[in-house]
Amino acid sequence: MKERTFKQKQFYLVLFCLAAVLVWIGFMNGGAQAQEVEGTASLSPTETAMATATVAATADPTTAPTVQPTVEPTPTATPTPTPTPKPVVTPTPFPQEPVPTDRLVKIGMKHGNTAVDRFNTASDTGGTIGVISGTTYVPAVGFKGTDSLVIKNSSGWHLKLTQGTANFAEAQYALYEIRQMLADAGVSVPVFYLHNGIQWFVGAGFYSAEPTATGKDSTGKNVWELLAAPLAGTKYTISTFDSGSNAVQADVGTATVLILSSSATTRLRVHPFTLQGSTIPALIRMGKQRFRGDFDFFRVNKGNMYVINELEVEKYLYSVVPAEMIAGSDWEYNIRVEGLKAQAILARTKAYGALKNGGVSAYFHLYCDVNSQMYGGYTNQWGSQGEHYNSTEAVNGTKELVLSYNGSIISNLFYSANSGGYIETANNVWWSNPAYYVSKPDPWTVPEISTPSFSGSQLSTQMATYVKSSQGVDIGTVYYVDVISRSQSGRVIELLIEGSKQDAVLTKQAARSVLGLKSQLYNYDVGTVLSIKSQRDGVNKKLSDRARTYLEGNTFTTSFLPDSYAVRGQDGFLYERVRVYAGSTAQQISLTVKGYGHGCGMSQDGADAMSKAGKKYNEIIKFYIPGATISNIKEL
Repeated sequence: MKERTFKQKQFYLVLFCLAAVLVWIGFMNGGAQAQEVEGTASLSPTETAMATATVAATADPTTAPTVQPTVEPTPTATPTPTPTPKPVVTPTPFPQEPVPTDRLVKIGMKHGNTAVDRFNTASDTGGTIGVISGTTYVPAVGFKGTDSLVIKNSSGWHLKLTQGTANFAEAQYALYEIRQMLADAGVSVPVFYLHNGIQWFVGAGFYSAEPTATGKDSTGKNVWELLAAPLAGTKYTISTFDSGSNAVQADVGTATVLILSSSATTRLRVHPFTLQGSTIPALIRMGKQRFRGDFDFFRVNKGNMYVINELEVEKYLYSVVPAEMIAGSDWEYNIRVEGLKAQAILARTKAYGALKNGGVSAYFHLYCDVNSQMYGGYTNQWGSQGEHYNSTEAVNGTKELVLSYNGSIISNLFYSANSGGYIETANNVWWSNPAYYVSKPDPWTVPEISTPSFSGSQLSTQMATYVKSSQGVDIGTVYYVDVISRSQSGRVIELLIEGSKQDAVLTKQAARSVLGLKSQLYNYDVGTVLSIKSQRDGVNKKLSDRARTYLEGNTFTTSFLPDSYAVRGQDGFLYERVRVYAGSTAQQISLTVKGYGHGCGMSQDGADAMSKAGKKYNEIIKFYIPGATISNIKEL
């Protein structure tokens, strides 16, 4: 029983082992098949079908494989590619909120006598060149930070290859399609955008007279003939385009990209980019200077190009305030900031006053120099820093604050560098006297002193030339110069020039400008000062309002009068009579001048002193312009 049981166990063990072997063989055979099929993944459909059939035959040798013949796919004809526009490759601008147009100020950089026939520029961050009409800007061509740009006067004729369109995208597509056609034909002819102030075109060629099919352009090529074959049978045809005498042209490197034939209402614009993640603001170059905002170019009456910088008022102030008033080092912030805030409010008032009242020109709001207020740029004319922390913080700290009077923004806003120790009213400098200005001593301003000197010959020539230019009067050579009227502050209000041919009177600012003096508050240096006790007419005035007419000796009780002398009036000021030897280079006529500027409104040196003394910006403004109110521009 036990022996049979043992033999049964042996039988079952052998049977189990045999079964295990068969299972193992089947498993290995199935794995090989799986591996073989997986290995066909990169084969063609035909190769995959053949491989699958082979594996099936191997796995089951009793089944004959049936391989269906593979039908090769019919080749599809490759379509002829249609030329597609190539994208304009430009830096990606950082998204910015649009600035309301009533916050954008136009600054005249080049205009009138300073207009230019050529303007070299660039932007470190790149940008676009395009056309602006009114407030609508259409960017046409991109440029990189490494590109040099030339904007210049243009004129003459061009070949026009398209019909006009107000849709720039249509002109852009046409330009790239034409370029592709020319490239395919192996024709090298530059094509560029044309704009006539209303519509866009694609153009080519440069001609001094209206081109013909047989004529050559300024490069010596028959551009018409070169274009004829590639454009034959297309929607593009060749005609002529007269750019007129007010055209401007934009070149990037050596390539012309845009010619604008327009008036001042439609301008060529260069717009710089602010790149995302960059610490460099969007800037345009003008020599060593760099400026925020956009630059616009146009011509007037066949003249040279006007160059206008348009930017946001607050960013404009970033460079105006430190150009007008010393910003100082960063560590001086606490002692200077209140004076700089006062200056920021005055400069902002001047900008918004020009915006609201039409500006100084039909083409721009403000000059870029002392004729309006100094505008130095992000970097100044020497390439040095033009914006400073102290002044920028002063601008930001007074954002939108301006000066008003009777509920309206002050349009006649004045300030000067140094009052000479006495503030002046506007009517003693110009011809009006707004009620918010006063004349009074200025204890905060230490007078700046200058002492110019002229030979008799220099003074005679300079005065005669000035009178001829300003009044159209030929006075001949100068015999005498007489100060015959002064204001309450002591500034010269009336200056009489006695000439060999006739006399001339200069008043107010002209009495300063005739010799290019820093201020109207001046005296001629003379050796003899007379104190008149009585006059021969018996009236004890000491001196008449006009210092008599010529300060002649027969008016007074003195028996001797030298060539040059002064009479001290009841007001304590001197009224000089100076003999000029017009042919002499040895005679030296010297003056003592107090102050710098017209002296009306705020004295910048005084405001700085008040700030250092702990006064606030509203106290500074109240002292210098007591009739003004500090208001928010949004309320006016």
